[in-house]
Amino acid sequence: MLGSKVLISTATIIPVEAQALFEAYKHGRDHYLKAKQDQSETSKICCAWFDECNTPNQQLIDSVEAFKQTHAKFVIERDKKLAKTSLKLRQGKLIDINGNEPSYSERMASRIYQSIIELHKHHTVDLADKHISIGLVRIANINPLVQIAKLLLAKDAPSNTRIHYCVYHGQYPLLQRTSIEQLLDKALKRHDYDTWCKDSGIAEIVRSSKEQHHIFVVLATSVAEVGRDHDYDWAVVEPSSQRSIIQLAGRVQRHRKQTPKIANIHVLAKNYKGLKGMGICFTKPGFETSLIRYCSYDLHQLNIEDSLTDITASSRLLEPSAPALTNDRPPKFMKFSELEHIAQHITLYGSKSNLNYAARWWKHNVSWCAEMQRLQPFRQSLLSHDYCLMLTRENKAKWQRKVEGEYPIKYQPTDDIQIPKNAVALASGVSMWHHFNLAQKVISLSEKVGKSQLHTLQTYTHVSLQEYDTDNPSQWYYQAELGIYKQLRKDDCGNDK
Repeated sequence: MLGSKVLISTATIIPVEAQALFEAYKHGRDHYLKAKQDQSETSKICCAWFDECNTPNQQLIDSVEAFKQTHAKFVIERDKKLAKTSLKLRQGKLIDINGNEPSYSERMASRIYQSIIELHKHHTVDLADKHISIGLVRIANINPLVQIAKLLLAKDAPSNTRIHYCVYHGQYPLLQRTSIEQLLDKALKRHDYDTWCKDSGIAEIVRSSKEQHHIFVVLATSVAEVGRDHDYDWAVVEPSSQRSIIQLAGRVQRHRKQTPKIANIHVLAKNYKGLKGMGICFTKPGFETSLIRYCSYDLHQLNIEDSLTDITASSRLLEPSAPALTNDRPPKFMKFSELEHIAQHITLYGSKSNLNYAARWWKHNVSWCAEMQRLQPFRQSLLSHDYCLMLTRENKAKWQRKVEGEYPIKYQPTDDIQIPKNAVALASGVSMWHHFNLAQKVISLSEKVGKSQLHTLQTYTHVSLQEYDTDNPSQWYYQAELGIYKQLRKDDCGNDK
């Protein structure tokens, strides 16, 4: 780091990650001091821990063991303080998926719809003489998310109710994703009620509709979990890891801090892969691998209920002393929150069966050959292509693909991304929350930045798409309401693949 200082800001770092970061930094600093040959500088590292519960703890530390002990003491005290001061703002409930619909996505959509109606009933706020709530439904992967979104959009809202949906994930043209995030930033900044009523844009929407109940639903992937200062009334979670549940829970009652009387977070007992009966379910995203497994894909069997009564970072802060394991060979994990601690330890420090781990970089002299770079590429790239939107004379959107190796940059028409002719079907009482007019946005931005519309389109509607299955590529689709996605394929029984 050439003498640089490092600040780590996170609520969910586990002990082994903190230890590995310190150890890597220490080895780098030792090389720095040796190269600098300045005897006046100490080899001890100034470390400090800050949080909202304790006074800052600052120490000069010269060994990994000393860091480990100091960090453990800090997190134990932090956990005690959090337990004492907890307002129980995020209370979870495990939800079964028991539908008999013909496909997995239909079963998930049906259960999520029930949760949306139930959570709205218990977690509303009044605005413009209407009852409203804003909720987040988090699905792990984009293609199942879009399929579930289509099914939800086609379900009628209850009587005297209007449901406003917004689909949010990472595969939108840049200009459109920015527009979605600006909408959500306004609607979910809820520190002050009067300011929120005036500036959120929600009041204008509900006043223009005769329904008494308005449910605003953000259907999102993990982009809604990290780095977004948003405050939702409730959430529905497809599980992938304990870290993900904690991160998402931090977006519920984030600003107002009002303790609910009933659970405001529904956690599905199975995720999409678990419904399909896949052996490894909690992966991509998640920490489960073929070498380190859970004993079940049903959270009822993974002892998660206790950590849902008051969802905090406690299960991440404290390292499990003796993980609960089955008698299988190899043993499998019986508690949902414990696997990720061991999985990260193996990734960072290895095991008998995993000799390709991160600590090799600082524990061994590996720079004499390129083998470690081959085994651990810094940014392992997949086959990807760059695209941008163009407008026809009739102001219809068309996709173009970047020509590889051409300079100046050149795009040409492509069928890689198709735009369906039929509009997204909306049921009775259902609306899209976010509306995007590409032509208007391009004209406005071009005037603002003083560039041509062609330049604006190529720069601000750019998207890079990776092809994960190069042996069996499938068609990309784009709809303004849903972003870029692929259709879920069906197996011989008509279920989603």
